[in-house]
Order: sequence, then C-alpha cells, then structure tokens
Amino acid sequence: MSASMTITGFNEVIVFIKQLETAIPNAVNRSIYETAHFTASDMEKNIRDGDFTPNAPYTIALKGSDEPLIDTGAMINSIKVRERKKGWSAGPGGYNRNAGMSNLELAARNEAGGWEMKGNHAVEIPARPFAQKAVDENVEKLPKRIEERLEDFLG
Repeated sequence: MSASMTITGFNEVIVFIKQLETAIPNAVNRSIYETAHFTASDMEKNIRDGDFTPNAPYTIALKGSDEPLIDTGAMINSIKVRERKKGWSAGPGGYNRNAGMSNLELAARNEAGGWEMKGNHAVEIPARPFAQKAVDENVEKLPKRIEERLEDFLG
C-alpha cells in the first residue's frame, strides 16, 4: 500500500487517526460484502456451467430433465447475500418444498454427495461441488480487496 500524506502538526495526526478508526472497519466490511456478492454469483455460475455427473435415468424420469442441480430452480434462486450479526454470508436459504428440506441442506447434500430415497428406490447422489469452489476462489481475493479499499481512502 502506498500513499503520500503530509501531516504537519499534532492536531492533524489526531484527526487522521480518528478517520482511520472509521476507514479501516469500513474497508474491511465493504470488502467482505463485495466478496460475499462475488461468491454468491460464482455459486450460481458454477451450478449453471458446471461439468457435473449426469443425472441417473430414474432422476431424469422424475424431473423430466437431465440438468444436474436444477429442478425447480428453488435452490439456485435462493442463493443470496445475507447480513448476519457477525458479518456477511453468501449461499442458499429458505425451505425447498419440492425437496422436503432447506435449500442449505439440499446444497450441502449435492456438494458432498450421498444417498436419497426416491419413492421405493435408494438413489446415489454424486458429489457435485459448486459452493466450496466459489468460496475458496473469493476468500483468496479478500486481502487484495481490503487493500484496494484502504488505498481508496488514503488516496
């Protein structure tokens, strides 16, 4: 980070420190917020564009399509950025009536894979990771975003 500032007196130092008290948390919060939005967007992109194991024939017959991770669109449409008490989060939310579970549970099951009963059939759900990839890629960029926001403040 490089910034050139001229501080000539003690009062200017105090004023600058007080400004930093606000600028640093604002830069961090803004950067986390941006990272959450990029992560949510990348989760949606990964679902739409992912090269996933195709649906099983039984699943295709039930859904009427061979589009992995998208049935009614409820899970992908539930991916949002939410403000929490301790910051921001990105991911699926709400209840998915069609799946009979929350969208977060549905996303976790699809992310890791597992087994599901469909009628009288036990169906293996292959792992179709879309969320962790988005999180990893965006968290790596967080320090650079914070640095950029602080540079914006320092000029």
